[in-house]
Amino acid sequence: MAEIQKANEVLMSANQELTVDQVKALLGPPPLMLGESEEEYMKWWTAFVEPDRPKRFFAWVEVNELAHKEWEQKRLRQYRPALVNRSLITALNSILLRFYDGVSIKIAKDYFGNDATAQREAREIVASYGITEDQIVAEAIVHRGDDILILDRMDSNRANASRLLRRAIDRPAEARR
Repeated sequence: MAEIQKANEVLMSANQELTVDQVKALLGPPPLMLGESEEEYMKWWTAFVEPDRPKRFFAWVEVNELAHKEWEQKRLRQYRPALVNRSLITALNSILLRFYDGVSIKIAKDYFGNDATAQREAREIVASYGITEDQIVAEAIVHRGDDILILDRMDSNRANASRLLRRAIDRPAEARR
């Protein structure tokens, strides 16, 4: 609490510089999603702060926003494979329905399951139809195509925002006024 009060006092005085701890106190906790590490985020954040070493609050805000946009972009890039991986069973089932007369969903589940014997048998059946892992992944991508496009648009939006922020940060302070 003392850090926030001190930071607010510094903000009121245009001539004083903010410390990293004061800025962190003002910004509050990082915007993390389930499973993300605050320690990893702060390493990421520091990597963006160090080269610019902002002195004034608005410069800190710009660098903070850039670090966050880049973190979000990194996050979105990790979600694409997660979407596809989550759809592999459905994709294999869809392919098998075209060739196989039996219970295709059981084979698809066994193919990706943890039972070694069932997995081996399922993989033999799938191989007997000439179905490759590349085909399964491609089918999963098609199944999740709309969702992947949404992530791509979000990624592109953050990339554009990051470029604009980087230009603003790189401009001399006089040019920003």
